[in-house]
Amino acid sequence: MPDFEALIRHQQQRPPTERLKVLEPLSKLEKKKRSPEIVNKAIMLGFFAGIVGSLISTPLFILSFEKGLINYEFLTSKILNLIAS
Repeated sequence: MPDFEALIRHQQQRPPTERLKVLEPLSKLEKKKRSPEIVNKAIMLGFFAGIVGSLISTPLFILSFEKGLINYEFLTSKILNLIAS
């Protein structure tokens, strides 16, 4: 087990300027800018992922209702309770 008191004493012996460094914020020119192509690809990927996800989840949701895995009355009562609160 490390000796925490010794570690604290060791840290307190050094002046605060050596322990803490103030970092200058990056200027606007130094910040990385994303190209419009990358942004457009990310938007298109998100759009198509949402379409595919909805096409997969909707039939599964309907199938689970038909098989009785999801109780319709229970689900509607929970949704109405969430809306009311």
